[in-house]
Amino acid sequence: MTLTNTRDRYGSLSIALHWLMLILLAAVYACIELRGMFPKDSAERALMKDLHFMLGLSVFVLVWLRLLLRVISPTPRIEPNPPAWQRGLATLMHWALYAMMIGLPVAGWLILSASDKPIPFYGFNLPALIAPDPDLGKQIKGWHELIASLGYWLIGLQGRRCAGKSAACRARRRPVPPARARRAGLSPCTAAQGEGPTALRSPQ
Repeated sequence: MTLTNTRDRYGSLSIALHWLMLILLAAVYACIELRGMFPKDSAERALMKDLHFMLGLSVFVLVWLRLLLRVISPTPRIEPNPPAWQRGLATLMHWALYAMMIGLPVAGWLILSASDKPIPFYGFNLPALIAPDPDLGKQIKGWHELIASLGYWLIGLQGRRCAGKSAACRARRRPVPPARARRAGLSPCTAAQGEGPTALRSPQ
């Protein structure tokens, strides 16, 4: 496996980033859900809120690295090629997820800034982005919570899409049965490697 993507498969760096960001996103949502288990103004509740923000900002940092990889390395193709409407919907959903991973952490930063609260990041205090404004902070918080709620559906749909791509990759690598290979005019070596639906096309 290569470090970066090829036209046939994802590289180890993209795969590692994918799973790391998935774990971080799960932790971000878990922290805000677990917050409700603790009484207001308790140290445990404050810890959950701090972790929620710091992990969210970690996603914000990593998403730029993932976008850089998307620019400098190819996106593996899917075979058989899905219909145009499916590709368009998948692209729209993908970029919506990127927008969420950038916008929600920034919104959290703005909420803390407007509320004149400390902005923690693993032992450091980040500077405020805007001047204190409690009313604006409440308004941003409302949008933050709404988009975060929609994020549950978006992440779930993206998970289904990734599962479909994985199934397509497994099908493409499945060895072709010898009888079908002979009918398609494939060599034993090609049939053993497995080329999925494309391998069964008659040679030109």
